[in-house]
Amino acid sequence: MNLSVYGVKVLLEDGLSLEMVWDTVYIGLSELPEKIKKSWFDFDHFYSDYTFPEIMPILFDNNPKSFLDVRGNTGKFSMQCAKYDPNVKITILDLPGQANVARKNIAEAGFEDRISAIDSNLLDIQFRSQKEMILYG
Repeated sequence: MNLSVYGVKVLLEDGLSLEMVWDTVYIGLSELPEKIKKSWFDFDHFYSDYTFPEIMPILFDNNPKSFLDVRGNTGKFSMQCAKYDPNVKITILDLPGQANVARKNIAEAGFEDRISAIDSNLLDIQFRSQKEMILYG
């Protein structure tokens, strides 16, 4: 697979290419063909999955009541945090396509009362947060 930075061209295994018009692959991530999307997330989650058990005691050492998960992607990390601490409230900030994927996953996991998602392109906004902790993944 070959991904260019501006305008995405994906070379498929069969030699066919798929042209995409986003500035970055992240904007269109939720719209990628299923096989390519699965490959992307398998790679993306490969290393992060191993960090969850190690990072949770560090993140929750000061007992945060809420935090902002910037670029929360599929919601996987936020859901791990919600499992670790049954009282924490989490807001995910991500592109609309990814925020929708996160909302679906959060609802399926039963965390919609503690994890919410905001559609936003971080590069296009300035924001202020009342959260005790901000994570950027």
